[in-house]
Parts: sequence; structure tokens; C-alpha cells
Amino acid sequence: MQRPIIVQLNREYFNEDNELVINQPIPEALKKRERPYVEGTLIADDNNTYFVPFRSKLNSKLVREFPELVLELPTANKPQAGLDLTKLLVVRNDINFKVSRGYINYDQYKELTKRQEELLTKIENFVNGYKKEVSRGGPLNSQYRYTTLKYFRQIVKFKLNILVDRKTHKGL
Repeated sequence: MQRPIIVQLNREYFNEDNELVINQPIPEALKKRERPYVEGTLIADDNNTYFVPFRSKLNSKLVREFPELVLELPTANKPQAGLDLTKLLVVRNDINFKVSRGYINYDQYKELTKRQEELLTKIENFVNGYKKEVSRGGPLNSQYRYTTLKYFRQIVKFKLNILVDRKTHKGL
């Protein structure tokens, strides 16, 4: 079982207005005092590394309506804490992504360690669902409307014929 990698984004990824910038500003990832976008976990598949930010208070509507888009990791003093997949960052595996070591509650770390495969599956399902949604055309469904994935279209390649199930290696 892979251990979680907890990191903080390097300061160089933020501009003078505290906007996260990876090739371009990412407004959905604006760094605010009440919603920091600095600490998260890294998880990788064959092509990309995903930075999934921790939230001390997950959006309750998101948790209720789209539980597949979050990984709840509550603590005694932060009962609504967890990971928010709608705000994930995508980085190609051949890029030197600069991060420093981050820290989270030990109980959260143990729980995240147990749920690494679940997290990767949720990420893959979310990215593949977004690809299908974009390929379909028209307005995006609500679970995809405010995602950061729109800033990473070049990386996640938007052709339906490249969607492959990781377990069976067959096209979707």
C-alpha cells in the first residue's frame, strides 16, 4: 500500500495577488486566509500527478449531492475536513513540480493511508467523467461547472477514444 505524500505548494506558484498560477491564473484556486490552497496530497497514475487540496470545511452541498467528489477525513476539531477533488491540480509526470513537506493530523494520515486506492479511483472517475462531459458539448453539469480541470485540458487530453479503464486497459 502506497503511503500518502503530504505537501505544501511552493510559494513560486502564487502571484502577487495570491492567485495560484500554473501556466495561467486559476481563479477557482484563489488563496484566501479562510480557504488556503497550500496543503494537499500528491497521488499519481501512469501519466499525471494530481495535487488534491485539503479543506478544513468541505462544502456540505458537495458532500451531500456528490460524495464521489470528496474524500472525507474528519477530525475531532474539524469534523467537515477532507479532500476536494473539484479543486485538484494536474501536473504531467515529466514536470519537476516544486513542493515542500506538509503536515496533517496523524489520524487523518492513517485514514488517508487506508484509502489511497479509493482516492485514485475517485480521481480517475472524476477526470474521465469530465472528459465525457466536455466531449458531449453544451453546458456542464453542476459537479463539473466549477472544477479546476478546465485549466488542464492540454494535459488530460480530450479525446474519448483515449479513455481507458485502468484495471482492464480497455477503452470506455
